[in-house]
Amino acid sequence: MPLIKFGIDTRKRRKPMPIYIRFEHNKQVETTTLESKPIGNDWYEAPKNFDWQKSYQLTEGGEIAQRSQEDIELELLQNAKFSALSNLRAYYDNYTNQYTGVSHQKSKSYQIQEKAAKSILADQDEKDKEIIEPLAKVRGITVIEMARIIEEKAKKAVKEIIKCEELEDITKKKIAEAKSKNELENLLNDFKQKIQRNG
Repeated sequence: MPLIKFGIDTRKRRKPMPIYIRFEHNKQVETTTLESKPIGNDWYEAPKNFDWQKSYQLTEGGEIAQRSQEDIELELLQNAKFSALSNLRAYYDNYTNQYTGVSHQKSKSYQIQEKAAKSILADQDEKDKEIIEPLAKVRGITVIEMARIIEEKAKKAVKEIIKCEELEDITKKKIAEAKSKNELENLLNDFKQKIQRNG
């Protein structure tokens, strides 16, 4: 039974395991408690005043220092910008796929039809007629009429895609200059509305 003298417990207290922090690009990315330092050069033993609720960084001199709130918010905003750019591209692709084709095969098919339509309207090439004739039969119209429809669709597609690219470029610049997550959300919503109105 352990001895207790004058209200002091003489039992040996277990020494707490040291805390280790892993850094990437001088920013804290992982924290753990282990008896010995993990393998790898990115691990550092945490300072004695380490706080689990705070975030840390490595200084140029290799010292561990607490990150400022401003620095953390700036990093979060940067991550939000990367996400916004990814979403922007997804919206652009989803919208323009109706003109370019979702797959490579579909895109190639559109190109072949457009080329055939131009050829038919120019000199009514028999081989090109064979490409468009099945579509014309399904719609109950002549090959010439079908060729005109395809050509008009191709012209419209070019205009839509150019306008969409312009809107995407403008939005990219605004995303780079954005100061808050709320501003980023508004920019994405505005882009979606504009390309839908554009169509």
